[in-house]
Amino acid sequence: MRELLQNPRLTERLVIRIAARRPCRPETLRCVWEERRWRVRPGVQAALAKNPYLDPAIALQLLPSLGPRDLQEVAADREMSTAVRALARRLNVLR
Repeated sequence: MRELLQNPRLTERLVIRIAARRPCRPETLRCVWEERRWRVRPGVQAALAKNPYLDPAIALQLLPSLGPRDLQEVAADREMSTAVRALARRLNVLR
C-alpha cells in the first residue's frame, strides 16, 4: 500500500475510493494518513474521517478540518466511535 500511495500516476479520486472503502483494514487507512501527499487533500481527509475503520485518534485529528456537512455526517453515523461522533457534534455547534 505504501508503494502504491507513492506512485506518481495515482489519482486523488482513487485514493478517496481507498479511504472510503468499508470494510477496510485500519492499517490501510493509516498508510493513507501517513502519506503527506494525500492527507493534506480535503477530499481524502473527509473520506478518512468518515470511515469507522479508521483509528479514532486519527479521526479526532481530522475533524477540525472538515466542513459542516461532513461533520453532520460523522455525527450521525452510528458506526463511528462515540468520541468521534461527540467531537463532530461539538465542532458543528461551535461553527
